[in-house]
Amino acid sequence: MTVRALSAAPEGQSDRAAFVRSVAERGYTSGYRGLRIAESGRRFWIEDVTMWNLVDADGSHHGRAAVFRSWTDVPEDRTGG
Repeated sequence: MTVRALSAAPEGQSDRAAFVRSVAERGYTSGYRGLRIAESGRRFWIEDVTMWNLVDADGSHHGRAAVFRSWTDVPEDRTGG
């Protein structure tokens, strides 16, 4: 199953930024949990995330990659509020 996430939820942007800074400094970081918003608007938590820098043999940085072990859907608010 492929889940395309557009973005970290607005309330989680600062946590995500700190996680990415840690990756930039250390080369990789593990243990992150963050709220995401799918293209459909569905919200879900990604859990036990490991992210690392993509670096070629010459040491040039080409971005980052990540894997997460699980995700949990956030129940929709059925109260109408």
